[in-house]
Formats: sequence, structure tokens, C-alpha cells
Amino acid sequence: MFRRLINFLARVPEQEVVIEEHYVPENTVDLAALEAFARLVTRHLGPDESERLTRRALTHADDILAAFEGDQDDDDGQREDSWLVIQIDWKAYDEIQWQADLMLATRAVEQRWVWDMPEEMHQRSAMHALKSLARWLDARGLALLHIDSGGDDYHALIVAQDDAAEALRLGVAADIAIQSHADFLIAQQD
Repeated sequence: MFRRLINFLARVPEQEVVIEEHYVPENTVDLAALEAFARLVTRHLGPDESERLTRRALTHADDILAAFEGDQDDDDGQREDSWLVIQIDWKAYDEIQWQADLMLATRAVEQRWVWDMPEEMHQRSAMHALKSLARWLDARGLALLHIDSGGDDYHALIVAQDDAAEALRLGVAADIAIQSHADFLIAQQD
């Protein structure tokens, strides 16, 4: 009887055989929407540059900013003669002017935006400059759209007003954190 009890207590319970499945992350990016978005916001750069940046967008589907701007390991993003995205630190108001100039040149807009920098230091901010640029663009049939990187920097595209709603729709479908300028100001509590 003790032997049975000892054998019973000493036995190793049968282990369930578990077949491990490899984790496959769910891709939330609609690649067709991403491709259409990239083509829409780059078409003014010409067919070759639009195609190059669209291919980059599809290979960097999880980070449109890295695709368009390039990243630390890769300097094959936007080029000076085809500047696409304003990219600034939240306090770098003095970096907007030259990038806007490059972007307007790609759209064959001869007139350049000039920010009449306020004399009062507290009004010299990237937010004030972006608001001024958005007003100036609006009067010329263009719109400023913002992409949130999740950091404390600002990224903005210039698109034709006629394309803004479609760019926003496609960007959202492609899982890009894109906003109109009005929504950006609300998100920034400005």
C-alpha cells in the first residue's frame, strides 16, 4: 500500500504538448491607402521623385516620416530640390522659413512666405510661425497638414486645398497620425 502511495505521489503528471505558434503582428497599415497617400502628397515633385518616395513609404510602412525625411541610417529621404516635410523642434521657429521656401519652390509658387517676426519674444514661437504660414497658404489655395511623430517636434506637409480632405482620409486609413492645421492647433491646445 505504501509502495502504491509512494509511486502515486512520485509520478510525474503527463504534460500537455503545446505547439508554439509564431507571433505575427497584426498589420494595421492599409498599404493601398498608404500608396495612394504617398502618391497624392508627392505628385507635385514629378513622376520619378513621387515614385521614389512612394516606394520608400511602402518599405517604411510603419513610419512615414522616416520614409519621407530619411533617418539616421539612411539619408535617402527628401532632397533639397524636392523638399516635402517641414521638420522642426517645437521651439525652432527660425527653421520654418527656409523649409517653407524649399517646399513652395517644388510647387512653382514664385511668391515666398515671409514671417514678420514679432518683436515680443513670447510671440516668437514655432506655433505662431506655423499659424502665420497656414494663413498665408490658405490665401493661395494651399493647406498645411501635420503628422504627429509622438515626440516634441513638428512635421508638416503642404498640399493643395482641393487635396487636403483626401490626404487626411487616406492618411487615417494608412494609420498615419495626420491632422488638419485646425485639428493640430486644438491638439496643441493653442
